[in-house]
Amino acid sequence: MILGKRLLAGLTIGLLCHSVHAEEIAIEPQQIENLGITLASPRAVENVATASATARVVIPPSNVFVMATPQTGLIVRLDAAVGDDVEAGQVLAEIESPDFLTIQRDFLDAVNEERLARSQLERDRQLLDEGIIAGRRLQETETRARVSAARLSELAKGLKTTIFVRNAGEFAGRLV
Repeated sequence: MILGKRLLAGLTIGLLCHSVHAEEIAIEPQQIENLGITLASPRAVENVATASATARVVIPPSNVFVMATPQTGLIVRLDAAVGDDVEAGQVLAEIESPDFLTIQRDFLDAVNEERLARSQLERDRQLLDEGIIAGRRLQETETRARVSAARLSELAKGLKTTIFVRNAGEFAGRLV
């Protein structure tokens, strides 16, 4: 016990001396003796006393619940439990999902593709009116614009079903 106090006092003073860069703290030999500080060089330790125990965590079946989501993910926060009263628009859980990030990235890519296709369509209409391009090229551009718009619509619907917590805002009552 005394050795532990001496070691703690020595480490405390050592840390204080190390953390104060602007000033040196001088300690007189009498102070070292009064504090019971013993100076020694560090030495390697081969064995460290540890305790180990085997255990098994058992969750009662009444506390296990299944939660279904459109994507895989990890529940990082639960804001409601079974039996809680919930209000419309209340967030019940937060789920982190790498799949959601992929869906969101694909949606944003589709937004940009659709904008580009719409811009090319407007340009090709002008070029056709001026007689610079053939009607076939305009048809191809119209097709690309329709495909881009359809893909954007599909991904937007997929993204809405992914954000099920946000869209469930019209429900209220007791969580069962």
